[in-house]
Amino acid sequence: MDNSGYSQKVNDVIQGDDFELLESDPTKKFPSDIKVCIQQSSYIFPDHNVSRSSLVPMNPQAPILYGLPKIHKEHVPIRPVVSYIGAPAYFLAQKLNFLLLEKSEFKPNYRLKNSLDLITKIKDIRIPPKSMLLSLDVDSLFNKYDIIICWTGTKRQLDVFLNKINEIYGKFIFKLELEQDCVLNFLDLTITRKESLHEFQIYRKPTHTDTVIMSSVAT
Repeated sequence: MDNSGYSQKVNDVIQGDDFELLESDPTKKFPSDIKVCIQQSSYIFPDHNVSRSSLVPMNPQAPILYGLPKIHKEHVPIRPVVSYIGAPAYFLAQKLNFLLLEKSEFKPNYRLKNSLDLITKIKDIRIPPKSMLLSLDVDSLFNKYDIIICWTGTKRQLDVFLNKINEIYGKFIFKLELEQDCVLNFLDLTITRKESLHEFQIYRKPTHTDTVIMSSVAT
């Protein structure tokens, strides 16, 4: 993809219904609003050695949008990504994220660390007869969240389910990939249903190059 093609795809995204043209750049006024919020919420930071002024950047900038080309898909669509680095609430968001993780006792039971974790969790689970493996992910969402499901209903019920969850919030559209001949590609695994159990193989997309960046180059 050349520069003109990339620019056109990004412009197509901006021209969509998800963006609104403003009369002026509001970035400069946000730091004062954030300072007021911090002053009114000082109880959030009582036990932390943090300068409240350090939570507001000196020279904030508007978040930057760029596109990640999906080179494995037809016509190479882009996934829009908004970089929040340098934005008015960037440091505050980091701090609040840290506090929420520190204070929250919620531990998700179904979160996966990696493909090996998935294998460990489902390798001994017996699959019900006439069930289907499928994966769901949200279209154009960054970061990308993949969901694997063992569906025990009918195909018609699955269509109803997909329509229902896509009606919840119109901006998030779930895309479904259904197993083919008892085989489903999920993350970097090929999962095969065989005699009510799973078999696993490494899966690589057609665009995978097997190129490895040496540590001496990456550091």
